[in-house]
Amino acid sequence: MAVRAEYVSSLAQSLADLVEFEIEYSKFSNVEISTATGNTERDTPSTGIRRQGSPVNLGVLSTMVTALGVQSRLVLGERVSMLANSLPDHVTQKLSLITETDQRTGYTYPIMEETTIVALEELSHMLLNVKTTIGCDVHNASENAVATLTTIDTKQEQRPASVDSQILNDPQMFQGRPRAGHKILEDDMLYKPRVTQMYKPRVEHSGP
Repeated sequence: MAVRAEYVSSLAQSLADLVEFEIEYSKFSNVEISTATGNTERDTPSTGIRRQGSPVNLGVLSTMVTALGVQSRLVLGERVSMLANSLPDHVTQKLSLITETDQRTGYTYPIMEETTIVALEELSHMLLNVKTTIGCDVHNASENAVATLTTIDTKQEQRPASVDSQILNDPQMFQGRPRAGHKILEDDMLYKPRVTQMYKPRVEHSGP
């Protein structure tokens, strides 16, 4: 169940990234069209996708939205998640506010707005917390998992420190005076101008 919660969380975050990409792509397309035609009217992201097309496969986008709704209800509705009974309905209502259904095809798409990105990221973080909680409960309930984690902590404490770690932990390492180069002998030489030879014009002597 923890793995499924992580999958749904990644799915919600991927949808948020795609919606953000579509919004930026629509803005770029509006600028290109207005520059080419001189028309200053700009389409909304959803209208621009229907009129100009989209580089993203809308069929895949609709499938992702449907899978997000179904899988989120399954994860949040399982008793092993130890969540409130009203949480699946709350998530379904939140998804209904940021999605729209095509009356002709019946496919469901995310609304291309900034609020959709915020809602999808909230859902992603919520499911990620559910995944972390379930995974922690499984580790604490399993004797083998607890013994394994204890062994790892013990071995990490008993492991000898490397030479590099000991050098970096030495507080005197960075307090010493840096060594100067071969050509710099004293501090005042840092500020002395370098002696340069002045340019002398070459004079050619002609014969008698």
